[in-house]
Amino acid sequence: ARKCGVGESTFYAWMEKAEGGVGGQFQELLESVKNASAVAESRAIQTILADDSWQSKAWYLERRFPERWGRKDRLNAHHTVEPKVVFHTIKQMSEQEWNEVHGTETKELNSVEALN
Repeated sequence: ARKCGVGESTFYAWMEKAEGGVGGQFQELLESVKNASAVAESRAIQTILADDSWQSKAWYLERRFPERWGRKDRLNAHHTVEPKVVFHTIKQMSEQEWNEVHGTETKELNSVEALN
């Protein structure tokens, strides 16, 4: 656009009009930009694939097909942790066993319950 003497803000305003459905010259501009972008992408891919080094091909595969060829050493911090709940059967304690474990007389507990 600069080579044609069109300012950046004007160019983006025209592109917005085309994407908003305004036809005519704006639509033609949008189609031309899309086609030029596709041609540039195709040429870049051809250059990468024509290169003799394996690194350029690996780079292409890694970015084009990340699920199959992407790096696997990256951490995924989106894990869900399910809490593990374990229930144990508890036997009923006698009053004496309760007092031995908790050191509190049942009578004291009953008096507290009576206050509530």
